[in-house]
Amino acid sequence: MRLGNAFRKGYNEAVDTSRRRRSENAELFQSYVKMNADMGAKVSSEDLANYKSSLSGGTSYFGAGLPSSGALQETSKRLGQIQANKQTIAAGNALGNIKTQLAIAKEFGLAYIGTDYETEEKDKDGKVLPAGTTAFGQFQEQLKGAGIKGDMFTQDWFKNNNFLNQRAEQQQYYRDHNLGSLKTDAEWGAAIQNAPQRMVRFMQSLRDTTVNRFRSDTNDAATSSVSVGFQELIAKSDTLDDFKSLIRQRFINAHGYGITPTESEITTFLDLAEQEYNRYRPEVITEKLNTVEADTSVDTSDDAAVAAAAKRFFAKSNLGVPSDDQVDIFKTNLIEANTPKRLLTAEANFETAKNSLVSSFATSAKLLQQYDTDEERRKYVEGILENNSNDYDALKQLDPDIYTRHYDALLSALTIGSDAAIANEEALDEAAML
Repeated sequence: MRLGNAFRKGYNEAVDTSRRRRSENAELFQSYVKMNADMGAKVSSEDLANYKSSLSGGTSYFGAGLPSSGALQETSKRLGQIQANKQTIAAGNALGNIKTQLAIAKEFGLAYIGTDYETEEKDKDGKVLPAGTTAFGQFQEQLKGAGIKGDMFTQDWFKNNNFLNQRAEQQQYYRDHNLGSLKTDAEWGAAIQNAPQRMVRFMQSLRDTTVNRFRSDTNDAATSSVSVGFQELIAKSDTLDDFKSLIRQRFINAHGYGITPTESEITTFLDLAEQEYNRYRPEVITEKLNTVEADTSVDTSDDAAVAAAAKRFFAKSNLGVPSDDQVDIFKTNLIEANTPKRLLTAEANFETAKNSLVSSFATSAKLLQQYDTDEERRKYVEGILENNSNDYDALKQLDPDIYTRHYDALLSALTIGSDAAIANEEALDEAAML
């Protein structure tokens, strides 16, 4: 009996030990999972399976209270997500810390907005240092006092940040003082004189850019406005020099705003004006020559007389002095203009001679009887045409048939009159004999 009792007692103790180990295994596994979760460590399902095997000793009995393979995979996924979340939080905290440090550094940097980066510095031993070194050292001390390491905020960062601050201040100053309305050197000079010293260089550069642009715009506007009147002035000017003198003054006056164009700008403008003069001037002369009026007092067969008339016409029309080719054109146009008038005058002279001949029939019957042959009549008509006011050699250039026409008309009138006079005389003689 005592032996049986001892066996049961040992058995029961063994069972209790096994159950306790299984419970402890479960607690150890959960602690392992929790520890890795707290650490944000990445644990694979294989790692979990290995830890489970070490706890169970490779027996299914002691591993009965531990997760299955599927549960191990889910646990691994959950630990992975926990790790990712912790990394995100850690990164966010680090970023927030960086942003805070950056904001503090930028605030400190505002005190150094006037740092001179144009002038080199020297240390106590005379060694040349980069411009702005002293200001950067003071900035680093401020960071150190605020518990911020200066590694991230280098001298290049300090310099670039300063430039950004300067640019922001310049833009604000530009808006506050309405610098966009300034156009001339005088306006900019007054504004620069009243500006803070650190703004002077910025405003000088802005003045140069603005004034040059405004000068260029003003010059373009003057060129456009004055060139519109080129053709009108070309027509009114006697010579190229007269035109350029007139157009030069107009160009200067067109600038305004107290701006006087430079000699280079004036020369460029006058070159443009001369090109237009050379292009349009021939058109002006041609148009004027087409308006030549009749002047029969000019002997178009006399080159000297024609040249003198052409010079008078050019002077009256503000065309300067005519060239030989232009004199020839003037002559052609004058002849064309004179043609109707000269022909009318020639016809009038002819009618006067014809009327004189016809009116003489009644009083010169005996004289007319003398021209009873064709030869005598032709000579008489030729004498009349030679002694009237018409220059038939010149008129033939305008009307080649004029002489023949006048000759035939006079000969016909003379023949009719002469035959009538002879017949009348014969009738009177017969009457007297009765």
